[in-house]
Amino acid sequence: MKISTFAIEQRIAAFVKLGQTLKLLAQTETWNDVLQEAYAHNPWFTVDNINFAWQIIVQNLQANELFNWLQNYELTQPPVPKKIGVLAAGNIPLVCFQDVLCVLVSGHNLYLKMSSEDNILPRLVLNKLVEIAPEFASKIHYVEQLKGVEAIIATGSDTSARHFRYYFRHIPNIIRHNRNSVAVLSGKETAQEIQLLADDIFRYFGLGCRSVTKLYVPENYDFTFLLDNFEPWRERITQHYKYNNNYDYHKALFLLNKTPHLDNGFLLVTQDPAFASPIGVLHYEIYQDIAQVIIQLKQNTEKIQCIVSHIDLPLPRIPFGQTQMPKLWDYADNIDILEFLIQLSAV
Repeated sequence: MKISTFAIEQRIAAFVKLGQTLKLLAQTETWNDVLQEAYAHNPWFTVDNINFAWQIIVQNLQANELFNWLQNYELTQPPVPKKIGVLAAGNIPLVCFQDVLCVLVSGHNLYLKMSSEDNILPRLVLNKLVEIAPEFASKIHYVEQLKGVEAIIATGSDTSARHFRYYFRHIPNIIRHNRNSVAVLSGKETAQEIQLLADDIFRYFGLGCRSVTKLYVPENYDFTFLLDNFEPWRERITQHYKYNNNYDYHKALFLLNKTPHLDNGFLLVTQDPAFASPIGVLHYEIYQDIAQVIIQLKQNTEKIQCIVSHIDLPLPRIPFGQTQMPKLWDYADNIDILEFLIQLSAV
């Protein structure tokens, strides 16, 4: 990694310190107030899910993690920092953090339009960063409209992504759309692997692009074994009223429409070719030949974020239980944000 100025070293050091600060903050008496405020604002942000997201950020801001990430880039000081707009999503806690980190560590100026669903935690984190390194105060801007920015990083649905691409067509942009994650099962998974798969499915209630929403299973797959090993999640899931409302709604639809499905009391499992499944529902497809699964996955790379499997597939895959633990280099939609920002520095 080539670092040409002290300012870059200072920024990296500030983020290392931020990780330490966030870790300590989660151990203070005031942390519970933060959790309750965020949950009251967005009931999908449970204590468990906020703490999990917070822990992943703390782990990623360790010095060795930052170095392993940044050593792959020619990181230099932008001659003239650009105004980078970040249009944040709000589906899971602090989902915008990687975008924010990339903009600030690259030396550009951040113009952040936070999601109304997640505007408490990002501001808290950035306030802590400014306390650590006051130089960031002039580089962080909270905005309601992204006018006058010189590049944009936006996340939204397939419909909103088409709108963003048109609206921001005149400036460099990264526009993300809906993605989901899948698991390819052999039928020989251990109980521990299926329990870890449950983490990939139920963490954040399946609201993230890294959430597994569809399974590929062989013929005569043992769904009883699968559902039995999802049981450790029962208490956490069934205590959440919004999740239960979705589960009850789709159960009623399945019964009304006589849609074949399996039901363990907190998850509906149904055969469906779609990658995206509603909250409380898990899709599956049956395969006879794994080669056909591989072809389908290759044909749908733009719809898939993660593939979970212990099968030796000719595709990038993730071990069971790790989809919700991305490293700094695990970019959403597999688009290298930092390289995008570094290229802007040369313009």
